[in-house]
Amino acid sequence: MKEYPIEYLSAAPWTFLSNEIVRTLEKKKGKCQSLDSLADIFVGLQTSADPIYIIEPKSEEKGIIKFIDCNGRKQEIEAAITKPCIYDMQLEKYAKIEENRRIIFPYYQKGKKQVLYSIDEMKQLFPKTLKYFESFKEELCKRSINNMSENNWYQFGRSQSLKRFVKGDHLVWSVLATQGNYVYDARTICFTGGGNGPFYGLEKKDDTRESLFYIQAVLNYWMIEMVVKSKASKFRGDYYSHGKQFIETLPIYKIDFNDPTEAEKHREIVEHVQTIMTLKQQLEVAPNAAQRAVIERSITAVNNDLNSAIDELYQVQHQNDEE
Repeated sequence: MKEYPIEYLSAAPWTFLSNEIVRTLEKKKGKCQSLDSLADIFVGLQTSADPIYIIEPKSEEKGIIKFIDCNGRKQEIEAAITKPCIYDMQLEKYAKIEENRRIIFPYYQKGKKQVLYSIDEMKQLFPKTLKYFESFKEELCKRSINNMSENNWYQFGRSQSLKRFVKGDHLVWSVLATQGNYVYDARTICFTGGGNGPFYGLEKKDDTRESLFYIQAVLNYWMIEMVVKSKASKFRGDYYSHGKQFIETLPIYKIDFNDPTEAEKHREIVEHVQTIMTLKQQLEVAPNAAQRAVIERSITAVNNDLNSAIDELYQVQHQNDEE
């Protein structure tokens, strides 16, 4: 009878890990730290009215965005109160995140806090946006929000995660996916959602020395993804959850920066990730099939080198990843 360490399993259905992976994880337990000890995992913005706050611009001119609202009406708002946003899309690991929506973000930074623009500030700075909100005032006021008043009825449903979308480098991933799809984001692109996604974000803790690119590589690594799959809830079409409860305890190899060999391995892994990201951007603008084929071969080669480098840290036999 095969036994499994309890931290690698859950009450949800799972695909059992192989004996080799279980032995590897047990052997490297002392050299690993849980993901949540290295980084903070956060949910998206929670507007409680995404169809109103998330818009798809039709044009932008002189700081004014024109769009069709969720009721089919022509609207216009000030671009300065919006942020780039992703909505209803699947991410691809190591690829660049491209916004496909804008989100109205009626907050500004004051000290370390995000503060809602007052009605007077909205009238002065964003009169078109206020007029747009007023056209949905009845719907916005129906949301279940504590301390709602005539001065704040256009606020988000919850203030959770507001500070995460102001600045800073993040990893972002789709909760439902068929493989690891952790993507680097330096633009602080917004997304919405709670514990069930559709996206999650990750931000390094201040005292974490490992690069965010290193953490990204380990999360996208084939063996770590098998651990996720062994625990996660399963859905149709081979999709399974990459929710916080399934990834926060993942065993991330802790680099000993006093060991020149491990420090060099960390540098090598980060370099491989950055190379793959650059190649994927080149792939998007490749002018013909021949050049795309050359770039794709390069991506496969560098990805294999990346996996081999992480294999050496965990001391497991190499297994090719699917690109």
